[in-house]
Amino acid sequence: MTTDSIIFVTPTPGQVTEVESEEQTKFTDDERIIEIPPEDKQSPRKSKPTYPQNWQAYNAAKTNEDTYFKRLLRELLFVSIDEKPSKKPGRKGYSDQDKIFAMCIKIYYKGDLRKAEGILKELKNLKFIEKVPCFKSIDNFFNDETLTKILDNLILISALPLAQIEETGAIDSTGFSTSQFESWNTFKWGKHEGKERVWRKAHACTCCKTNAFLSIKVTEKNVGDAAMFNDVVGNYTKYFNMPDFVADKAYLSRDILKTIKKLGMNPYIPFKKNSIQAAKGAMIWSQMYAEFMTNREEFMQKYHRRSNIETSFHMLKMRFGNHCMTRTFHAQTNEIKIKTLCLNLCILIQEMFERQIVIDFNDCVNLCNNEESCVKL
Repeated sequence: MTTDSIIFVTPTPGQVTEVESEEQTKFTDDERIIEIPPEDKQSPRKSKPTYPQNWQAYNAAKTNEDTYFKRLLRELLFVSIDEKPSKKPGRKGYSDQDKIFAMCIKIYYKGDLRKAEGILKELKNLKFIEKVPCFKSIDNFFNDETLTKILDNLILISALPLAQIEETGAIDSTGFSTSQFESWNTFKWGKHEGKERVWRKAHACTCCKTNAFLSIKVTEKNVGDAAMFNDVVGNYTKYFNMPDFVADKAYLSRDILKTIKKLGMNPYIPFKKNSIQAAKGAMIWSQMYAEFMTNREEFMQKYHRRSNIETSFHMLKMRFGNHCMTRTFHAQTNEIKIKTLCLNLCILIQEMFERQIVIDFNDCVNLCNNEESCVKL
């Protein structure tokens, strides 16, 4: 190498002071040499999958949702609830159908109780409701504990029209805030003074394709996820053609994996770092552990469908709010269940236009009429 091929420059921070070839350099006004960086030869990034949207069907669903919502709600209540004549003397009260209809209208339109009463007066003229309750009565409906089981059945029936297109189920929990505060003493011996906001924990089982809810249970904030698994899942999934079921590590136990397998589904729950393959009476544990260790990429690909339940919670809270307006535990339980029922009906309307599904609540009620999990009331 000769000195003619070497160029010496005044060093600057981060600058190479000796350049092998003049062809790889460029001169600037202050006669300093800047090295031209080589071309980036990194491997191209994988493009994210995109999902086309049928905007014509989407627009039609949204513009007609208000009308179809009230029609589907009225039909669902009519075929699902058998009203029994009251044996109590005195003035006739409100039917369960009218109670739930009024509660759903209040939640769907996201208004106050007085506004809901005004909307119900107009709906009475359209024969959607027999008797218009006053705003105070609507508030009392949320405190009616007898409606809780009815709402559980209505949530399941409203999801049954989607049974043929669902492939994966999921379970998880989320929180709803309230307006109440509890003293610090209730959970920390009274060494500190202050208040902690009360919130309710909703445990839900959902579908991963349409994001519809199969069931939802409301508990206090300190109830564990795994402890609620049997109550939330029950045997609701037997009405759906779901080969797979996904959950996060909070549900990782041999008993839960055995329960999912008994329901005819493959459990995709990621294992912890300290998990071992020993079956200990649960062969499905050993089988899924072997699949997790030998074919982890495919295992995790199926597991990540669990993110759809987070979408379901997002839809529920963005549409109807993440805050409970009622004040008692039973009222808050019914309020969250009413929100879930309203969301299921909105999803049904969307699928009517996008997938052309046929909704017949009579068939859905007949399907589960004689089952313990869903009894016609």
